[in-house]
Amino acid sequence: MLLALLVSPASLLTLVSGQTGYFTAALLLFGLAVLPRRPVLAGIAFGLLTLKPQFGVLLPVFLLARRDWAAIAAATITALGLIAASCLTFLPALWGLWLHALPAGQNAYFSSTGLNLIITPAANLISLGLAPGMAWAAQMLCGLAVAAAVWLCARRASYRHAMAVLLAGMFLAVPHAYAYDSLPLIAAMALCLSESTPPWQVLLGGIVYLAPLLLLTPAQSWFLYAIPQALLFAITIALALARPRGAMSGHEPNAASLRS
Repeated sequence: MLLALLVSPASLLTLVSGQTGYFTAALLLFGLAVLPRRPVLAGIAFGLLTLKPQFGVLLPVFLLARRDWAAIAAATITALGLIAASCLTFLPALWGLWLHALPAGQNAYFSSTGLNLIITPAANLISLGLAPGMAWAAQMLCGLAVAAAVWLCARRASYRHAMAVLLAGMFLAVPHAYAYDSLPLIAAMALCLSESTPPWQVLLGGIVYLAPLLLLTPAQSWFLYAIPQALLFAITIALALARPRGAMSGHEPNAASLRS
């Protein structure tokens, strides 16, 4: 699975473009891997993930649902420490300038060419001709629905499948993400894959896996990445809620998951 992730189209796009996809995916997946046993270390990883805060927008929901207070405290302290370090290294006024420039940057982001390379619902809807205001409203509703599903699965499902729901839903919940950021989706599929996985689910996983290549072809004008993402998310929810609760009372991964 690690090899499949490293040679995936999303991985190759990250490598060629020099983006931060490896780093953000590593922080996210490392934090989730150690969270049950070393919550403070996980919180530090999540705090460092604020370098691209949109990728951690579902983490507070996940951590609050699990009542991982130590991880929440460590993530908060780490993020505040990074802000303090930036103020000591540069002028604190840069934060104000950043906030002032944010609306113009946002407009430019969604007015760029190749909008389908952005893999979020808002971008896909705007590429179909929907007015930006309506696309943003749809994105907000989508984000709330995804957050509710993550909360439910974090409370009721095994840790392994709750992680899969979190990872599968992260790009549906936010407006800003490119195809090269989609490495966590491969991890979500790996967490759900088993010997009993139906062929049609494997086919859907293959489409999600190869989709970044489609976005570099003439197919990008009609291919909407959010659709297979949404199907993948729905499948992970169904698998998560169909599994026994296992060791969830102690917020530990299932023993079978650890052995695998």
